[in-house]
Amino acid sequence: MDMLANFWIWWILAAVLMGLEIFAPGAFMIWIGFGAALTGIFAWIFPGIGIEFELLFFALFSVILAVIGRNYVGSRQTPTDHPNLNVRGAQYIGKTVVVTKTIKNGKGKVRVGDTEWLAAGPNAKEGESVKVVGAQGTTLEVERQ
Repeated sequence: MDMLANFWIWWILAAVLMGLEIFAPGAFMIWIGFGAALTGIFAWIFPGIGIEFELLFFALFSVILAVIGRNYVGSRQTPTDHPNLNVRGAQYIGKTVVVTKTIKNGKGKVRVGDTEWLAAGPNAKEGESVKVVGAQGTTLEVERQ
């Protein structure tokens, strides 16, 4: 392969990696794509450096840019007034609820508003009040009051 055309491969790889970010968002592939683009610039400026050094530069640029990018993106997160919006069970932590199906061997059901939730915790009889202390998926972790 002609060494002068090597930089095109890096730029194409950069475009592909950045394009993958659209299909798998997470602000990770974009930084590796920038690493490939920088490697392409290096390969363009220094056409005879060899593939070994290009791969080394790609690895270094990708790691450095991924770390810097993650820190930058992480520091730019906007605080929200609804941190538990998509973690519905977490909204109920601290609330007192009523057991609707006896909690036996650590499993049962509780009523929260007009909905029944799976419950995990110490044994409790139907009609007894328990306090929600945690949430794991669709199961509320409860304790006796």
